[in-house]
Amino acid sequence: MLLYPGMDRAHCPLTPEGTFSERSVAVADYDAHDVLFRLYYPTDMTGIARFTSRPRWISSQDYARGYVHFLHNIPSLSFFNQLLCWFQHLFMYCVFYLARLPVHVNKAPTNEIGKLPVVVFSHGLSGMRTTYSFLCHRLAAAGYVVAAVEHRDGSASHTYAWENDSQRSFPYVHMPYDPVPNGPVILKKRREQVTFRVGEMSKVLDLLESLDQGTLRENRLGGQQIHLNSNASDFIGRLNFDNVTAIGHSFGAATVIKVCGEDKRFARCVALDPWLYAVPEDDLGRLPARAMPHLNISGASWNPVWRNEDPKGNNEARMEFLQQSYKASCPGAFARVDVAGMRHEQFSDFFVFVPHILRKKLKICPFEALNITMQAIQSFLKATSKSCESQQMCKQFLGEMDKFQDDASKVSIKHFSHGIE
Repeated sequence: MLLYPGMDRAHCPLTPEGTFSERSVAVADYDAHDVLFRLYYPTDMTGIARFTSRPRWISSQDYARGYVHFLHNIPSLSFFNQLLCWFQHLFMYCVFYLARLPVHVNKAPTNEIGKLPVVVFSHGLSGMRTTYSFLCHRLAAAGYVVAAVEHRDGSASHTYAWENDSQRSFPYVHMPYDPVPNGPVILKKRREQVTFRVGEMSKVLDLLESLDQGTLRENRLGGQQIHLNSNASDFIGRLNFDNVTAIGHSFGAATVIKVCGEDKRFARCVALDPWLYAVPEDDLGRLPARAMPHLNISGASWNPVWRNEDPKGNNEARMEFLQQSYKASCPGAFARVDVAGMRHEQFSDFFVFVPHILRKKLKICPFEALNITMQAIQSFLKATSKSCESQQMCKQFLGEMDKFQDDASKVSIKHFSHGIE
């Protein structure tokens, strides 16, 4: 069992019969100097791994400390407040570091199916390569290979990089002072970060192609518990790059929207509660220009506002611009799902792991929220699994979602909107 009861069940494929298989999932980490990611993939191993052999949700206490630093910018605090942060760190350690995931480690991918379709996942601010293990696990159980990037642009709660042969830790980087909230100083920094992240997404796809070809560079994590090294040869010729999907949450959603407009190897885009502050309208317009199949899933109450020279200074205005751009050029390629009562943080694992008492104020159960998200993603991927005209694609997606609504009438979904009126 995990730290809290029900976590094994939460990570198992429990969607309606026929949607997911009962395949076990394995993970392996890879570090190539300039990029770090965790690979989630289906394996033929039976059952769930023993508790002691499972990987921790966070690989070191530094990540728990990083979450506290993200919330409070610890070096800027007084001694008393730093002491309070120490207790928060202890809580984070107990909740996150002691928890383990029900996956196997460093195993061969399944041989029961053919080539495995590829997904690259981008985390939001303060995230890391395991922050969205629920969604990545479920995708892997459905037969996908998911590379969850740990970005090194200063947006992760904690990460590290290599200097010569030693590791150097990097905490979350707080933004410089700006007299205007989210003004031009911060906007410039955020756009630099999202550009850096786009480069990492493309590098990960380069590495996955090398993995498929058997030319992957040596893994810097070869001596650690979780590493993609000894089993790398099992992936040769096993990956399918026909419909590569980019998925991201919040700042990660902004990242995937931008990378899908720049790297033509990405064929589908899924944005989870996107934070579009750092994405210029020119970049938003590139996806409709490519007729890129796009799915947006949002918590219905999240619409952050920023104050700068941009007259469209909130998320909803940017989303409206994106939707209208699709409507003008390829109306059938855009679909949107709003989930009533879902908080921005509920796309991650956070509320899955915290004690039950801290979930009482949530308007929607964290497991239900993630199941809705996963079903929408699965419907979208199924509808866009083969090349087709955008109108046909959108109709297929809506048909899949209609089935889901019929099968799960108690699911709390605010509304569906799409480009076909």
